[in-house]
Amino acid sequence: MRRLPPRTPPRASCSPLGSSPAARAGCALIGLAVGVLVLSIISASPAAAAEPTTNALDGIVRLYQQNAQKWETTLATYAQTLFWLLAAIEMSYAAIRLAFRGADVSEWMAELVNQILFIGFFLALLVNSSAWAAAIVNSFRTAANEAVQASGGTSLIAPSDIFAIGLSMANKVLDQSSIWSPGASVGLLIFALVLLICFALIAAFLVLALVESYVVISAGILFMGFGGSRWTKDYALKMIIYALSVGAKLFVLQLLIGLGQQIFNALIQNFEANTSDLLVSVGSAIVMLALTKIIPDMIQGLINGTQISGGGALAGVAAGAAGVGWGAFKGGIGAAMVAARSSALASEQMQDARMSGSFGPGRVVRMAGNTAMAAGDTLGMRLSGRIHYGTWAGQMAEALKERTVDRQAARTASEPSQPQGSVTGAGQPAQPSQAAQQSQAAPPSQGNPPKKP
Repeated sequence: MRRLPPRTPPRASCSPLGSSPAARAGCALIGLAVGVLVLSIISASPAAAAEPTTNALDGIVRLYQQNAQKWETTLATYAQTLFWLLAAIEMSYAAIRLAFRGADVSEWMAELVNQILFIGFFLALLVNSSAWAAAIVNSFRTAANEAVQASGGTSLIAPSDIFAIGLSMANKVLDQSSIWSPGASVGLLIFALVLLICFALIAAFLVLALVESYVVISAGILFMGFGGSRWTKDYALKMIIYALSVGAKLFVLQLLIGLGQQIFNALIQNFEANTSDLLVSVGSAIVMLALTKIIPDMIQGLINGTQISGGGALAGVAAGAAGVGWGAFKGGIGAAMVAARSSALASEQMQDARMSGSFGPGRVVRMAGNTAMAAGDTLGMRLSGRIHYGTWAGQMAEALKERTVDRQAARTASEPSQPQGSVTGAGQPAQPSQAAQQSQAAPPSQGNPPKKP
């Protein structure tokens, strides 16, 4: 009699909803969302990629500029109060010093003129500090814009212009990817992310410099109140020096960005889908990031009187770029693991379908469904607190591997085994082998045979 295969208990679902129809519907929705996200990333057009750059970064800069201008009236009141208080202390000290010294009228008149000139100069700085600081910064920016225009670049470079270049470069790279080549697409996605992050950081450096200029223009008026006394006048002078350093920083930064804009526009126009162009683009973006970080800070430190080491800044940029690259590499490895495990599970599912005589969806659809199912299982285990280690992609790959092993074990257990003495395909009982017949015909040995007399 043919033995029935042992029934394997169903594998418990890792999803918090169990194996109910609602859970399957949730996994299907997750799979649909993942598929739409992948397709939207891979098949994004240049026009769609340029839509996020609707001057969002420029809006942030304008927001700081408009709100910083509202500080001036309030801060000017506090600065004037501080200034006249320190000026009264300065004049009182000068009068007491002359009285104890027994100075004559000429000394009193000389000290009075000296105090009037001193207080008048710093009072002029206090009243016009915002306008003069803005003139210093804007003059540096105007000089940089005219220099960039003379070299063939565009004037008034904004942070959104820089980010738009990064989006164009990333879109050029993603245009070469395909859903039918998941391995190459993952590599291209890593290159695109590195390019986008580099240009986002360059745009952030320009935003930081612009916001710094607005702060020194509007908030620096409070420090001008320290100009009322000879003992505290250095704080007021340092704000003027700081405004000069911020203008010089913007000057150098805009020159570097204008040059980089021309370089990357040429790369975009002559870009080809080969390894050389990809490496040149990523390397140029990292070099541009290092230049825009190190050189403007060095110029600003030179004017402020502080020494900034380029080696430490370069090491910081290199460490940041390495961290970005390593994170992207780990993400790519995790995605590749999930794709490989999902493909293996899809192969097992297709083999089971062929054995049962049915034909289901293709490999790509099965892989998308398996990925969605693994994402749902991983989400359920994370929410329930059953896993506390590992990356998301690694846990998804492990869940897919367990499902593949379970399916292989279930198929192996369902194959009938052929017991000894069973009926062969010709309807005759299985015959023992020749070696078995000889072993049955030979009598058992009884030790050494007896000697003849």
